[in-house]
Amino acid sequence: MNSGSPNGEQGTLAYAHFRVHQREDGSPWVLGMGGMGVTYKASDTRLRVEVALKVIHPARLGDPDVQRLFVREARAAARVGHPNVAAISYLEDRGAEVFYAMEFVDGLSLHAWLRRHGPLPTGQALAFAGQIAHGLAAIHGQHLIHRDLKPPNVMVVTYPEGHPRHAALADSGGCLLKIIDFGLARAVSVSAADLSDADAPLPTAGFRGTAAYASPEQCEEMADLDPRSDLYSLGCMLWELLTGRPPFVGRTHRETLNVHVSGRLPWSDVARFPPAVVAVLRGLLARSREDRFADAASAAAALADAQRLLPAGGGPDLAPPSASPAVPASTPAFVSGSRVGGSPPGSSGTRITLELPPRWWVGATAIGLLLLLGLAGIAWWRFGVRPPPPPVAGAAATPPATAEPPTVAVLRFTDLGGDAAAELFARGMSEDLLSSLAKVRGLRLISLQSTQIPTDLDRLGLAKGRRAFLEGSVRRQGSRVRITTRLTDAATSQQLWSETYERELIDAFEIQRSVAHEIARALAANLTPAEENALAERPTRNSEAYEAWLKGRTLWQSGPRTLAANEEVVQLCERAVALDPDFALAWAYLARAQNVIYFYAFDRSPERLLRARRAAETAIRLQPNLAEAHIAFARVQWFEDPNPEVLLRAYNVALAITPGNAEILTALADIHRQRDQMADALAASREAAARAPDDASKLSAVGNTLAEMRRYAEAEGWFKRSLDLAPGDPGRTLRYHLCIAERTGGWERYLEQSRALVGRMPPEQRWSEQWRTRDFRGALESLQEIKDAEIATNWQRVPKTLVTSAIHRALGDEAAALADGRAALAAMQASTAAVTVLPGWQIKLALAHARAGDPATALTLGEAALRAAPAERGAIVQLQVMDELAELCAETGQAERGCELISELLARPWWGSQLLVRYAPAYDGLRGHPRFQRLIEPRP
Repeated sequence: MNSGSPNGEQGTLAYAHFRVHQREDGSPWVLGMGGMGVTYKASDTRLRVEVALKVIHPARLGDPDVQRLFVREARAAARVGHPNVAAISYLEDRGAEVFYAMEFVDGLSLHAWLRRHGPLPTGQALAFAGQIAHGLAAIHGQHLIHRDLKPPNVMVVTYPEGHPRHAALADSGGCLLKIIDFGLARAVSVSAADLSDADAPLPTAGFRGTAAYASPEQCEEMADLDPRSDLYSLGCMLWELLTGRPPFVGRTHRETLNVHVSGRLPWSDVARFPPAVVAVLRGLLARSREDRFADAASAAAALADAQRLLPAGGGPDLAPPSASPAVPASTPAFVSGSRVGGSPPGSSGTRITLELPPRWWVGATAIGLLLLLGLAGIAWWRFGVRPPPPPVAGAAATPPATAEPPTVAVLRFTDLGGDAAAELFARGMSEDLLSSLAKVRGLRLISLQSTQIPTDLDRLGLAKGRRAFLEGSVRRQGSRVRITTRLTDAATSQQLWSETYERELIDAFEIQRSVAHEIARALAANLTPAEENALAERPTRNSEAYEAWLKGRTLWQSGPRTLAANEEVVQLCERAVALDPDFALAWAYLARAQNVIYFYAFDRSPERLLRARRAAETAIRLQPNLAEAHIAFARVQWFEDPNPEVLLRAYNVALAITPGNAEILTALADIHRQRDQMADALAASREAAARAPDDASKLSAVGNTLAEMRRYAEAEGWFKRSLDLAPGDPGRTLRYHLCIAERTGGWERYLEQSRALVGRMPPEQRWSEQWRTRDFRGALESLQEIKDAEIATNWQRVPKTLVTSAIHRALGDEAAALADGRAALAAMQASTAAVTVLPGWQIKLALAHARAGDPATALTLGEAALRAAPAERGAIVQLQVMDELAELCAETGQAERGCELISELLARPWWGSQLLVRYAPAYDGLRGHPRFQRLIEPRP
């Protein structure tokens, strides 16, 4: 696979000869996500057609059972050739890339279509179900059952009037339906011979499917499912097409399963429909499969008969208000005066057919036009958005020019509680709102989480164009929360919208959804059905689970990266998922807390990393469109398999969900550094800084990238900006002065700054700065302050004696150096941590051998570690190993090899520099060698 930058500057994702499309913001065009894979919109560069490319999720690579299921899904779908079933055209199942290409269906999922249009006219609902039944007949004809038939797995393609296919689909209103997603498809029966066949579908244990549409036999986890199980799912879908909701919707997953098995169907909800329609529903939804239609063909015939028996008016088409979902406010609704069952939606816009008296229709139309004109006037007055001119009769419709989306700067909310916990809750609320708004592609989001006053917006360059800022306050009292929000035009300081909410704490997510809707409406940013769905998702309905997660998230935000703090986050999130096993957000935070414990080397056991991976995979399975889940998985992947291409895929999935997310962009910058693509890394880090312009860490990250590219004057400016925002940080201050020293050659001036600031550092950071500036006794004293026997250095946790051995040697105490070296080697050889197989650990083990007096073994291990860290597995790891191998060569008298390594390091983007190499104590063994002297000579 070839990958470009996250912003599209260097191309796009590619799999074999398929190229993934990009959205306007440069993110990959994700069509859908499931627990097993991600589906992209892509182009087949050979056939020159658009396809839907389903790629096995990075979290599932390496799992042979999942890979076999994924491949069998493609093969099962490829066996079916029918207009109502999406066709498969290509499969790749070798090597690291596992994906298949299917027909690109240019339409909406039936789920999104229903959310946009509401319940269908009776005749159209029967026609839709008939098309699905014909597709099922083709699937069952290949001895397959789908097992997960539901509205999200059926696509709707709408052909406008006049299109050649519209007349043939008149009963369906010009709509063609196609069944997709064979992830749970399996053979009708699995014999012993089938099980021995490498291509046979795997039998699966336990419930498989979607509870709201699952047959009673599926809910009871029966092994002998047959095609009539799909007919029951079709019945649930027909019920939803007619009424706006499936027949059974339980409060929990288990309750929904139980009601299919033993509950009573609410037949009163469909009593108003013609008897022939109710008879079809009874033939599909019989609890005993023996009482259902014999097969899909019989069901299709019954649906057609019921359609022919409809009265001239088509039957009732208006569901009661309680049963019909509200049409999203962002969707333009045109009331048609045609007969009931008239023209359904076409390409010209959304059309809802209502049976209303003429005077009601005229009044509603007039009110609707006045409202539209009023909203258009408000948009023009506030943002200079002019309504489109009226269409000219006979003229072709011209799509509007793409305008830059309005920018919303989200300020940190003010807490009214007066304590640290209240402040963290307020910060969390503004961050949650930012995450919700990020799901709306029609908005450009900027986080201003350290800015509290609107006047700072001018300094940050946000007071131009169509820009607004969102601010608010939060007061929490027990289980209730009061939130006041206000949206203000950044250019005119005019208030655009404000609202106060007072709800139960568990309803905080509903507040976020409401705020996102109001902001989108105020800034004329239309919400798509997918965005409506994303905003409507509630992470949990269990108040105790939410409270536990909220405490964990608050502790996570407070920033202490200690073992005790992160273990407490783990415990709180584990309580949350125990109370609500479907709480995906809590699973994601659980994974991240476990990963932090591993990252900071508090616990490098295989079990710790496995727990992090399982939590991340659970979060993805439960909620595939949750960005936090994909971020959690990618951070685990960094340790399990730091392949930059695999990591890039995982983060690109997260970026497609929340475009412009500064955390993801920062991570992508690190991935591009791993790929040795510094231009892409710089672009991603700059975009992250633009999305969070008052985050000092994001600004200094740009400075770090520029410094590694040896563009010190530019890096100096970024570090200066970060210090203006967060003055006094000793680490950033020293990086700023190091850039000045690199540009001017003023090492002595840097030493003065270091001596003035080093006392403000914690001992875990202080000793390494003292070592770098050759304050060896100070470094020893700082290390003695650290009580643990191990310290973290270069992403590894090693015995403290490995470092003190080198310091004793620099002080001339060879006996102490040898004793500490032997102690370090013994401790490392006794380690059983998973990281002992990583190149970063292996090079440190080589240094331990050298400091224990075994240079031959040390050099052998050191070169092996470098071979185990090729550039394609990550430039960051390779550069670290090269650096420490050069140090090893300096300690063991291999001057020529050491100089060769340093020469290559100085020719590549690297955190080291000629100035640092010149004074580094690690290379003292090379001083006097002619080649080393040439390498450190000052350059003009």
